[in-house]
Amino acid sequence: WSGESCIGLVPGRTTPTLENYFLLKDNKNIPIYIAASITNIADQKETEAAIVKQAAELQTVAAVSTKVATSLDERKLLQEVVDLTQSRFSLYHAHIYLLNEAGDRLELAVGSGEVGRQMVVETRIIALDEAASIVARSAREREGIIANNVRQNAGFLSHPLLPETQSEMAVPMIAGSQLIGVFDVQATEVDRFTEQDVQIQTVLAAQVAVALQNARQYQQAERQAAIIDSAEVLIGAADPHGKTVFINRKGLEMLGYDGLDEVMGKPIPEFCAPEVVERLQNQILPHLFAEGSWRGENLFVTREGRIFPIDQTLFLVKNKEGDVELIATSAIDITERKQAEIELETRLQELNALQRMMSHEGWRSFRATQEELVQGYLFDQNEIKPVMAEYDDFDLRLDLPSQASTGEASQTVARSISLGGEVIGQLGIHQTSPDQPLSAEDQEFLSLVVEQVGEAIERARLLEQTQKRAVELETVAQVGTIASTTLEVETLLQTVVDLTKSSFNLYHAHIYLLNEREDTLVLAAGAGEVGRQLVSRSWSIPRDKAHSLVALAARTQVGVVANDVRVEPDFFVNPLLPDTRSELAVPLMIGERVLGVLDVQDDTINRFTDIDVRIQSTLATQIAVALENARLFEQQRSGAAELEEQTHRLAVLNQMSAELTAVQTLDVMFNVAAARAKEIFGSNSVSITRLTERGNEFEFVMIEDNEPLMNVSLPVEGTAVGQVIKVNHLANYSDFTQLNCLDTDQLLEQGFHSALVMPLSNAGKVIGTFNIADKNVDAFSQSDESLMRQLGAILSSIIESRHLFEQTQTALAETETLYDLVGMISTAVNLEDILHMATSPATGISSAELFTIEVDAAGRPEWIELKVQLNTTNQPQISPGARFYLPNFAMSKLWISDPDEPILIGNVFQDKQVGLEEKELFKQFNINATVILPLKLGGKWIGLIPINWSEIQQFTERDRRLYQSIAAQTAVVVNNLLLLEQTQLNLNETERRYKAASRISEARDLQELMSVIISEGPVQIFNRALLFAYERSADQAEVAAVVVTANWHSGQGEPPSPIGRRYSLAEFPSFQLTLSPDPIFISNAQTDERPDPGMAILARRQEIKAMVVLPLRASGRPQGALFLQSNMAYEFTQQDMQGYLALSPQIAAVVENQRLLEETRQALAEVEAVQRRYTVQAWETYSKQQSVYGYQKIDEQVTPLTGDKIAIG
Repeated sequence: WSGESCIGLVPGRTTPTLENYFLLKDNKNIPIYIAASITNIADQKETEAAIVKQAAELQTVAAVSTKVATSLDERKLLQEVVDLTQSRFSLYHAHIYLLNEAGDRLELAVGSGEVGRQMVVETRIIALDEAASIVARSAREREGIIANNVRQNAGFLSHPLLPETQSEMAVPMIAGSQLIGVFDVQATEVDRFTEQDVQIQTVLAAQVAVALQNARQYQQAERQAAIIDSAEVLIGAADPHGKTVFINRKGLEMLGYDGLDEVMGKPIPEFCAPEVVERLQNQILPHLFAEGSWRGENLFVTREGRIFPIDQTLFLVKNKEGDVELIATSAIDITERKQAEIELETRLQELNALQRMMSHEGWRSFRATQEELVQGYLFDQNEIKPVMAEYDDFDLRLDLPSQASTGEASQTVARSISLGGEVIGQLGIHQTSPDQPLSAEDQEFLSLVVEQVGEAIERARLLEQTQKRAVELETVAQVGTIASTTLEVETLLQTVVDLTKSSFNLYHAHIYLLNEREDTLVLAAGAGEVGRQLVSRSWSIPRDKAHSLVALAARTQVGVVANDVRVEPDFFVNPLLPDTRSELAVPLMIGERVLGVLDVQDDTINRFTDIDVRIQSTLATQIAVALENARLFEQQRSGAAELEEQTHRLAVLNQMSAELTAVQTLDVMFNVAAARAKEIFGSNSVSITRLTERGNEFEFVMIEDNEPLMNVSLPVEGTAVGQVIKVNHLANYSDFTQLNCLDTDQLLEQGFHSALVMPLSNAGKVIGTFNIADKNVDAFSQSDESLMRQLGAILSSIIESRHLFEQTQTALAETETLYDLVGMISTAVNLEDILHMATSPATGISSAELFTIEVDAAGRPEWIELKVQLNTTNQPQISPGARFYLPNFAMSKLWISDPDEPILIGNVFQDKQVGLEEKELFKQFNINATVILPLKLGGKWIGLIPINWSEIQQFTERDRRLYQSIAAQTAVVVNNLLLLEQTQLNLNETERRYKAASRISEARDLQELMSVIISEGPVQIFNRALLFAYERSADQAEVAAVVVTANWHSGQGEPPSPIGRRYSLAEFPSFQLTLSPDPIFISNAQTDERPDPGMAILARRQEIKAMVVLPLRASGRPQGALFLQSNMAYEFTQQDMQGYLALSPQIAAVVENQRLLEETRQALAEVEAVQRRYTVQAWETYSKQQSVYGYQKIDEQVTPLTGDKIAIG
């Protein structure tokens, strides 16, 4: 007999044994002895029990994995895991902590049994940096942690609901490289857990982490699908042949169907009204397939035959090869809108009548009769009547609700009129029939009328303001003309103040002049009788008087405004002007010298604006010039000859001033001024310079008798003209030989020896100079200097007036253009339309592109992809879809150098921003000018649009503002379109990954796993694949070699290495790269620098180009690597990489399960072999070793029986 038993060598403790018993017979075949052999098999039993336990636990892991793989509810999935783990592994407790979004805390998500549910209710949280917690430690170190006697652990955090815990094990839940949480199990026995348990639970935790990640991705996809299904518009899709594959809930409801199965496979024309089917097939669908999208109105028909209008958008969904996968559509039922349009057409006649009454003529009538007693206006029987604040007739009161108190049966509805967010009045409707209240359509119509009235008021106000400014500028010109033709000071001043008061509709106007000591401002002229009285009283104001706007303007040399003099500390009350409410004082200046102050007053508050200050300052400059002219005229009257000459010069100067007020362009103005200046000064040469935009150079824009210097630029530094520009003062250079300047040296060579240089300014800023040169030394007197100052003041004044007018016209044109353009860009439905609209303001372009930009983790631009392009030439262009790595892209430095401003380069071969490499590219594509529009939103790069010209361009500040606005609006629209596209891609990718993960989990062996990886991977270019396992050194510390454990071949190209093939790391050092947790993506292994020479030779020999290397790790330890290889080169996208990263943990888990199962099979085979060996060989071994055959007792002594004493038959 042979079998297993146990013996008790120590009281209370037994030892397992393998026992064999034999009968010993004599030569008559009679049993005379029983022989036995007993072997201690305790170690064998322990090994066998461990293997059986491991096999059972692996089966439990597989069962739990299968269970959770089919669950897509995160909470239910985790609860099933902890409950199954506790019951199947016979544990005291199991629970799971999940890492929060901030990554700093572990929050209890589920616990097994009722105790676990109570702990979840308590909201148990463990900080990630909690030193005493093995849960936190496992998360930080990302490896399993065992505490086999928690009572000896001083830092153990006991819980009152788990009082019997004696040992604890925590393993991290990791998917790929992302920590998901911690799986924690507890037992009531000491020394319950081993390293084998850590390995088993780590595999389970990895499976749970992957399943949890899959569930989260599926839930995200479900949420996105729910959003589509809950949309209040029809959203549908059909295959490329027009067969319906999807319509959302709202769409089914609109079309009268109960479920998706009723519409599946129906062709698109079946949903369209019969009268539009021909248009659909002959116009709409051809346009859709040609352009990629279509939008317009259409007619749908319900299942019951009801036809209704829709606003429809159709677009194509293409795969990465450019083939059409779906025809997608969204549609809105516009039945109510169409009905409203019919009703609105009827009501527009009433609205037009009201608009006519609110026309320009009506507004002028309103302004002419405006008084404080007028409270509003009543529109009745096509007439507008003023409503007075204290009018007795209630029929003419705006306060319509008050009529209810009269007892009349009526109904009143009122709406606020707003402009720029500010309520400026009310529009009310009074009905005498209360039984007919306003309908919802009437209410909407009333709101529309209110909006139209507000816009009409605003247009009238803007028109009045524009006309007012035009009248004021015309008045300035008229006053300047009159003043310039009056040479008697008193008459000049009186005429000016009277004209100013009447033309500007002011309460009062007067002029103060500085006395000879320049310490007192003396009233020289005042408008009307009050002004004459003040002059007769010798009214004066000390220049240093504290509370006087006139004195303040003289001291500060700038215009001063008090728009409510009653609250201004600097206002000096004049008893003859009691009704003054607002005041404006501007200095009369020639160059930097103050002659006096022009002071105007009005009897309304808030009368003056900044524009009024500039207009009155312009008028004051002309008055100052005229005053200076008159004074000079009077000073020269004593000398006849000199007087005659000066009179002529002044007349010419005044004539020039009059002529300049009528010119339309600066070029004409400069020509007139140059011609008159030669006549005034009798000089040989007149020139005008203009300061460049950078401010460090000036150029000659007009030169009389010196054409060679036209368009010549000189630096501000080191020139006589530049010195005048810097100090902003007239300069009389009497002898060029005493100077050492670049410009005067050139004039010396031409025979000139002296010059007057006068700065020209606009809004206080020097913009250039007016220059007169003479061939004589010391050719210009003080009188010439005075005339030159006047000439410069006149030119500066007219330049500023012209500049103000041009600014107004330019701003209006820019606003209108930009408004239209932004509207078109906002309605674009694809990137092609956006590019067309963004480039529409530019004329004569040769090409334009729209790129999108991918940023790295730090937000820096990393990749750029061409989406769409325009090309009007035959020059070679980049193909759409091309991607470039920006750090290696030649144009990246220029394109993203200024992310906040458009880059405008009129000549790429002269601009310093353009490098040599960029110039070569511009030359290759025949580009001479470019504009680069950065598309950024909230500080994040979205893309950019380069616009190119084959001809040199001249860009202005207006262009810069326009392109800045286009870039801002385009960034918003492009971002919205990209988000919509990305949402669809994410939904498709999530579904693909979920399907791939499910198939990978179901693989029965490694060969099947390889086929699934190839078929379900994001990239379908590979012709071979290899799965390597690491072969470690004797001490398991280092990887010595890799061994092929599975392979796959498409049948094309060289077959992969056979299973079992071994590669040492010494032979192929680049295998060290696979020990890193990061995957490797190689576009072309034959040119990449990362493979070692041996690997590079192998790649060339086997035609390997594109390659993916996925490190496989279990419990944080490298186990092997998956190689995917292709015989063609390929640029992997970020989406490709993310797809393989998502599959990598699932692949590693399946490979590790297969390895553990194989180890278990081998171990069981070894146990069976040991058992057989013990059973067969036991007696033979015993017989050979045993020399005692029995025992005998003689008297009281027992002695052994040996072979020489007994014969056994």
